[in-house]
Amino acid sequence: MAPWGNFVEIVDDAGRPVPPGTEGNIVVTCLTNYAMPLLRYRLGDFAELGSDCSCGRGLPVLKRILGRERNSVLIAPSGERFWPVFGTHRFSRIAPIIPRFSTLFGVSPRTRFDLIVNQFVLEALLFRKLVLFQGNYRRSFVHVRDVVRALQLFATAPIDAVRNQVFNVGAEDGNYTKAQIIELIRRNVDGVDLEERDLTFGSDMRDVAVSCRKIRERLGFEASTTPEEGIREVRDAITWGLIKEPQSPRYRNHDLVIR
Repeated sequence: MAPWGNFVEIVDDAGRPVPPGTEGNIVVTCLTNYAMPLLRYRLGDFAELGSDCSCGRGLPVLKRILGRERNSVLIAPSGERFWPVFGTHRFSRIAPIIPRFSTLFGVSPRTRFDLIVNQFVLEALLFRKLVLFQGNYRRSFVHVRDVVRALQLFATAPIDAVRNQVFNVGAEDGNYTKAQIIELIRRNVDGVDLEERDLTFGSDMRDVAVSCRKIRERLGFEASTTPEEGIREVRDAITWGLIKEPQSPRYRNHDLVIR
């Protein structure tokens, strides 16, 4: 590193110079900018300091430039930092997985009442009436406990079975129309009237049936809780007072479209 234009240092997190062979932060002091001098400016880059140049000139050497801080991966609890480069041995154990969850239902520490099954159960209990629109549109449903089981399965499955894979998480028989879900609710909640409306919402045409065959065949995953079992679970949790103030905004990420 030629020091006559910029004085470059490799320092630790406390700003102390590191010895050769050690990784650290690059800080630079510009020796030519008199209008706005930058003293020990931290670039956000990391490098490894090398031994003095063998040419005999005694100039400092950067052995390796590791990368930017924002692109690094901090491995806890050791605090060791890595810069991912695909194909290196350090990251041979990393397995990117993309899970695609069906619409969730069921009771959880923060039960969601802006998701269709839970929302309809709450409205059935509160108003004894459900509004049905786009009744033949399908959704795929999965219980929140089954999602947790799937995530545990991803974490313990053989890497070669899951690396760089996309998995739909749900039940192969978990596709229901909105009309079918409402029928299940009316079967399990007494005295619920049905009002049908002809409503559309612009380009919202979410009529989706999902296949979860891949996760079953590759990993042996089977969803264990049906929507009807989830309906009874949510009904009982509300009726028995296990969920306090179910109408509270804390149980929603989005406001309701139809009231």
